[in-house]
Amino acid sequence: MHFIRELLAWPWRVARAVLRGIGRMIVFTWQVCRASWVDVGQGLRPNSLASAAYLFLCAILFAIGLALVLLGFNLADVDRWIYSHTGWWELIGNIIMKMFWGALLLGCLTIAGMGFYDRFYSLYRWIRPETRAVADARPKPEEVGWGLIVTCIVVSYFAVIGLIY
Repeated sequence: MHFIRELLAWPWRVARAVLRGIGRMIVFTWQVCRASWVDVGQGLRPNSLASAAYLFLCAILFAIGLALVLLGFNLADVDRWIYSHTGWWELIGNIIMKMFWGALLLGCLTIAGMGFYDRFYSLYRWIRPETRAVADARPKPEEVGWGLIVTCIVVSYFAVIGLIY
């Protein structure tokens, strides 16, 4: 039984080792790009975060292109394939953006709703005479401030615009 378990477990170990190696390569590439003084042009100051991000993007795309060439793909054919499927790429990008804006809108409305509920419910408890003593005797929990409520409403407006267009 132990032999069968080990036989079934080795593909997962290999996949985990490969993914760990890819992750370490990406981290190493970022560290090299962050520590480099290479002038990438584009008006970016050497050894800045923007310069490192630009150099990192170039290095990752170079590694992807090199891997495709070593696997036998022609980069012109890959470019034509990507160009012929731009509609699908745009659809996938739009779906991801709509999901992002929807999650942002849900989070902002939840935070603003909690703030409004806390404010108005505590006002309601204070107005009712039979619960005023109980409401004042309880320790007050952390409340959502007015600044955060207004910020969530403004961000929600932009999230709605992002969802519509």
